[in-house]
Amino acid sequence: MTVPGLGLRREFVFLALAVLLGLGAAAAYWVSRATVLTIAVAPSDGTEPAVIQAYADALAKRHKEIRLKILPFDDVRDSAAALQDGRADLAVVRPDVDLPDNGLTLAILRDQAMIIASPEASGLTSFPDLDRKRLAILAHRDADQELIKAMVEHYGLTLLDKDPEGPLPPRHVALVEMPEADLAAAFAKKRVDAVISVISAVAWVGQRLSRIRRERIEEATDRLLEIRREAQDGADAGRLEALAREIDDLAGDIAKHALERPTEARTMSAAAIAIDAARSTVKRTIVAGQPSGEEPDLAGRMTSTGAATSDAAG
Repeated sequence: MTVPGLGLRREFVFLALAVLLGLGAAAAYWVSRATVLTIAVAPSDGTEPAVIQAYADALAKRHKEIRLKILPFDDVRDSAAALQDGRADLAVVRPDVDLPDNGLTLAILRDQAMIIASPEASGLTSFPDLDRKRLAILAHRDADQELIKAMVEHYGLTLLDKDPEGPLPPRHVALVEMPEADLAAAFAKKRVDAVISVISAVAWVGQRLSRIRRERIEEATDRLLEIRREAQDGADAGRLEALAREIDDLAGDIAKHALERPTEARTMSAAAIAIDAARSTVKRTIVAGQPSGEEPDLAGRMTSTGAATSDAAG
């Protein structure tokens, strides 16, 4: 026998449970749903877009509760404006160009370094010395130009973004845009007095260290060529022995610098050729100065050292 009221109550309970489960699932989805933040990124030709994109991909891959939606811009002024007018929740900006009134610093992506280089003969030793000088700039960005302009004006100078004909007026500095390939010729023809670059401080340090390593290897290569010339001139046996030891020391120094950081293949190839040439010349000179049939004392040691150096260079 079926009681009608009992069946209705059972259906009501099932319906109520289904509704509660649905509401619970919706609430769980709402709570667990990732928060999406829009970030304005600029400049388009800088390193920032790739860095932010990699960070956004990592957040999505690890299913983090925060996701990033990238809004790209060509100029940091545009990214600052996007944050100012509410189109973006976050923005990559440069405080020296435009810092929105409603923005606070969350993280510093990189520090900028302004580098001014000039030939030693130019006599430029301080910023005020740039008066009536022409500055070459290799990579032109509007934001960089604003920074350069601010620095020039700080020292009471006026920046000209176009290079006029003839001498510059007093208290003026001209910015001359050119490709890197034309820089050496521009210095030689006195078209520019110095070159200016605004880059990441970390990148500048890395470039400087790389250049120092390359210069050390080049100095060692030059010394190896000097040793070869000295051996060709016919040094005595004692001097040849000293030159052989110096070759070993220079080869070790070159290998050490090459192992510390990657070095240009052309630089290392030149160093390896210089090592082989210096050793070969010293060995031939020693053999030529000894009686027939007598083996040079340095032959075995030089051969084994040469093999070790070839392995290090490869």
